[in-house]
Amino acid sequence: MSAFVLKIIAVVSMVVDHLAVVLYGRNFPSWNMYLYMRAFGRLAFPLYCFLLVNGFEKTSNRKKYLSRLVMFAALSQIPFAMVFSDMNYGEISATTALSFNYDIWLYLLFSLCVVAAYLLFCNRDISVLWLCLALLFGQLRAQVAGYEYLSWELSVFYTLSLGFVTIWIIEGWTSKRVGLTGTLIRAAVAIMLIWVFEGRIDYSLLGIVLIVALYLCRHDRTAQMAAVGLWCFAYYSNVAVQLFYFSFVAALLVRLYNGEKGGPAKHSALVKWGFYVIYPVHLLALGAANILF
Repeated sequence: MSAFVLKIIAVVSMVVDHLAVVLYGRNFPSWNMYLYMRAFGRLAFPLYCFLLVNGFEKTSNRKKYLSRLVMFAALSQIPFAMVFSDMNYGEISATTALSFNYDIWLYLLFSLCVVAAYLLFCNRDISVLWLCLALLFGQLRAQVAGYEYLSWELSVFYTLSLGFVTIWIIEGWTSKRVGLTGTLIRAAVAIMLIWVFEGRIDYSLLGIVLIVALYLCRHDRTAQMAAVGLWCFAYYSNVAVQLFYFSFVAALLVRLYNGEKGGPAKHSALVKWGFYVIYPVHLLALGAANILF
């Protein structure tokens, strides 16, 4: 099973999962159907984490890879809030409000440290603006006419970005490409980011743990399968049985990966960007449909 096939499965699983959230918020007629749609959606995150680690190993430019993750973290946050904010379901008031999640001056200092580290160790291009926007969205909560467009919860791209940074730091230290001083500075910024956003990112700290585990087991596909299985047990053992049991299918799919890229070679760039773009686009469509109809 190629990486392209895994991406297709992950995307379909994700869309079905998010569709279930919106439909259930609008009085979806069958609880069992909702559960099975959410169960199918349990495939997406472990597969995205596996593909992230696989991409980290194979990419020719990790700085550009990280900049894409940061850009889509910024682009996805408003659509994410439109779909996953509880305020956008049920009885809607006419409230319009803007508030801060943290002390504004402490958060400004925190953001300046993050941006400085990004400029020092990563890119000095337009991606810095995307980082600033992602940090801004992490500070604000915005409600317009009763609907929330920026919320406390942060999208999965924040999780993937933090996971990518974490394994990059581990790789730099273990390969001796980065000295002790550079590693400590990078690690301090990463820990600060995780500490600030840990309770808010999709899948919380366990999401980053899965990415690190898959990276540490990257040379052994069976070990990666076991890591996904253990993660599914840890994350889903206390939820509905449909979600718990179906989540383990993701471990099997990881084991079936054949190491090939797959997909149409002629339009590889379009396909690559398509897998990124589909996340904010489908959330925007679902969120807009819920608000408008």
